[in-house]
Amino acid sequence: MIDARLRAVLRDSALFEGVDGEVFGRLIEQVSEQHLSVDQVLFQQGDDGDALYIVIDGLLEAVQHRDGGGHRRLGLIRPGDPVGELAVLLEGRRGATVRALEETRLVRLEAESLTPLLWQSPEMQAALEAQVQARIRRNELGDIIEHYFGDLAESDRSMLSERLDWVAVDGGEILFRRGDPGDSLYFIVSGEFWALSQGLDGEDVPIATLGRREVVGEMGLLSNQPRSAAVVAARPSLLVRLSRTIFESLSAEHPQLMLSITRELIGRLQTTQRKRSGERGGCRRIAVVAAEPSIDLDEVLTSLCEPLSGLVGMVSRRKAAQGLGDQALRDAEKEDPARVGLTLWLEEQAAQHELFFLATDGVEAEGMSAWSRCCLAEADEVLVVADSRGDPRPRGLEAEIQKVGGTSRRQRLLLMHQTSLAVPVDTHRWLAPRSLDSHYHVRWGHGEDLARAARLLAHRGVGLALGGHGQGALAQLGALQALDEVNVPVDMVAGSGVGAAVGGIFCQARLGDALAHYGDWQCLDSARLDDATTQTLFGETSIEDLWRPFCCTSTNLSHQSLSVHRQGPLWRAVRASMAIPGQGAAARFDQDIHVDGAILNSLPADLLSGQTAYTIGIDSYPGPFLLENGLSESQTRHPGSVQRLRRALAAWRGKGVEDVEGPSRGSHDRILLTALMARTRKDTTTVRNQLDLSLSIPDDSPVFDGRRPIGEIIDFGYTTAQEALSDMNVSNLRAQLLGTAG
Repeated sequence: MIDARLRAVLRDSALFEGVDGEVFGRLIEQVSEQHLSVDQVLFQQGDDGDALYIVIDGLLEAVQHRDGGGHRRLGLIRPGDPVGELAVLLEGRRGATVRALEETRLVRLEAESLTPLLWQSPEMQAALEAQVQARIRRNELGDIIEHYFGDLAESDRSMLSERLDWVAVDGGEILFRRGDPGDSLYFIVSGEFWALSQGLDGEDVPIATLGRREVVGEMGLLSNQPRSAAVVAARPSLLVRLSRTIFESLSAEHPQLMLSITRELIGRLQTTQRKRSGERGGCRRIAVVAAEPSIDLDEVLTSLCEPLSGLVGMVSRRKAAQGLGDQALRDAEKEDPARVGLTLWLEEQAAQHELFFLATDGVEAEGMSAWSRCCLAEADEVLVVADSRGDPRPRGLEAEIQKVGGTSRRQRLLLMHQTSLAVPVDTHRWLAPRSLDSHYHVRWGHGEDLARAARLLAHRGVGLALGGHGQGALAQLGALQALDEVNVPVDMVAGSGVGAAVGGIFCQARLGDALAHYGDWQCLDSARLDDATTQTLFGETSIEDLWRPFCCTSTNLSHQSLSVHRQGPLWRAVRASMAIPGQGAAARFDQDIHVDGAILNSLPADLLSGQTAYTIGIDSYPGPFLLENGLSESQTRHPGSVQRLRRALAAWRGKGVEDVEGPSRGSHDRILLTALMARTRKDTTTVRNQLDLSLSIPDDSPVFDGRRPIGEIIDFGYTTAQEALSDMNVSNLRAQLLGTAG
């Protein structure tokens, strides 16, 4: 018999507080009570998600075990909190092990009983979706706390996370202004921020871009000084705040804990200052190192400066000797007075540019030269230039830099190839022995490759975000053709869904080749998608071997997080990004299950920040995957799609269609698709508003009726993009990107 305490906790639970009395009554009739003793396990990581639990009395702990050993503590579960909701909602396996920390009483609701209740109560479904999002946010916070304070005891990390406040801000919203009291610091959970300082004309100018896991406002809190810069959200973002009140309270209650935290923050602050200085206003300086003596850095750097003439400059030892005399360079050790003159001369040269290369001169018999030491001391970053035919192991000056701790700077790799090379290979051999922020492929004497690398190094690149589902998303190929015809460059690409496939083939080959073989894309039907199909389409190419930097997203169900794929087999990453739940099999990376990246990031423009000055988005989302009110909209606009959708859902679950007919079938369709994709339209609209150029294929266009030839779909995308581009001054756009007059 259900007692009053149980009924009261269930009614007050966030899951059921909005449920009407009739549905709540049916819910009470279907729950069963369960008791756990101290240390008893409720379920293990990897178990089937066969039921949802609500804690009535007691306390539970969720722990996630990692494949390589170790674990992370996800948090505590208290009375009124749900347990296991994510695995039930996704019909997957448990992502963590849950055990009782004290005598605990729960109620259990079978998944098969929950489904019709959710169908009858939109309020319960919305609450369940909110609980899932909150759970993912807490997991992300746990990762941040571990990242910054992993050496603290687990109990101290848990206490710290409980004292942080969640803060949500919209794009354009000011987090704090210059001169405001330094009364708190923030950890960025998601989104992006700009730090702004006052320029010579009194206007605010960007001095840094801050993203996920970074700290904001730490200097003000630690020094108790007013803010030295303003911080504004570049897009909708989520943070957690440690206020001065809580900081001082924790300091009084746990002085050793806060001493450890303060030391950690100061240490992190010191190691990130050089990285941030490269993103501040004024000139960014890059020390350039040749991987082997045969590489002529003067020739390479002159070619890199040419596309952005006037914005990018370079200096070598030879040029410096002409200005100062060779003896001054030999004597220019850090403690030598001659160093002052050299430093001032370099400041004068760099002040004329946005980006300035300092070409080192290798290693002499007695070790690193004074000139090379000067270049490294003045630089914000290090760029290694290598011939892809050479030895990938760090040697010479590069090896010396690693020995003296030069890896704390941002490092990039410029990998030079023969002019006739079709696709780079074995880039992983160059990446493995290095800790790199990015790498670029350039063919000797190839103007387009050199211009792309120059723009990305100068943070003037053009980023392209691609999203969408179904063959209608192939209209993106036509839109890319329209961009190509007006000579708008694309320097790096991020994709989700079919956008991952379009981006992958675009970065793998020339656009003309992709358009010439568009018939091969007929296979990109999510209902038939499998490993063999994507492997046939993309071959053995790895992401790191693509001419343009590329990444795509997938949703890791095992760890309840977004995965960003930047290396490894291209086909496998695209396969995961396109795996729509309910249409074909999920993808696997090792032991983890991955599905469509659009669930958590439908149009991944945020992955393009840092090296780009201009972002273009192309996406399309057909109606059936954006349901908000059951299947009625789909039945009206796409009458033939409902049965196909049911067959796909049945295939994904390994059941026959007859097994999912009736009310349960409709519930599964609605819950699975709506819960996973309901946020897509809202989130994508927000991202579109942040783009510099958005080319979206209308949801109600005829390309989504499932009967159009691919050629017609591509033509539609081409026409749509042409119309959008005709409304803008493309010449001015190119001038803005390239720093030219037209």
